[in-house]
Amino acid sequence: MTFEKYYSQDEVVNLTQDLVRIPSHKDVPTREKEVAEYIYRYCRENGLEAEMQNVDGVRKNVNIYLKGQGRGKTILFNGHTDTVPPYQMIIDPYKAEVKDGYLWGRGSNDMKGAVACMITAALALKRRGEKLPGDVIVSAVVGEEEKSEGTEMLVMSGIKADGAIVGEPSNYEYAIGHRGLEWLEIKFYGKAAHGGVPDEGLNAISMASKFIEEV
Repeated sequence: MTFEKYYSQDEVVNLTQDLVRIPSHKDVPTREKEVAEYIYRYCRENGLEAEMQNVDGVRKNVNIYLKGQGRGKTILFNGHTDTVPPYQMIIDPYKAEVKDGYLWGRGSNDMKGAVACMITAALALKRRGEKLPGDVIVSAVVGEEEKSEGTEMLVMSGIKADGAIVGEPSNYEYAIGHRGLEWLEIKFYGKAAHGGVPDEGLNAISMASKFIEEV
């Protein structure tokens, strides 16, 4: 299956630049709202079936669908639209300049570039005009840098796939799995005692240290 004639490198670069130029980190009041709206509009204008998925009233996932023939497996491509803040970057984080063969800007690598590639791949499949045996889903989700709220909402919404590819940068290495994550709040209660009779007290720090060692 050949795709080169159904997309161009400039198309991928231009889309990545557009996404990078929209700030979408935790210090932006509307977080990923603007970049999600851009992706949704871009997909609809280019003939892709897309939907906005509400996460918390302001923040939105964008899910893109390529329906297949109904006789194959479903593959899901997942990428996040949030970034870390620019911090003290020595370049303009949102200029998205191409220099020496690289696109420079906050999120170009992690991971708006990958999101742009996924969307362009979906467009290439659409333009080719031949349905695959199964469905293709592209999910551009919020909140990966903090609590994964976007992917959690995606799962809870009931969207199903037989396999998934996450476009997270990995130094060109393939990763076939990932550690899980569980947020826990554990409280340790001590008992105050006079320094002259320490045996009558309980040291919460010591208990917490022993717990951490066991974990």
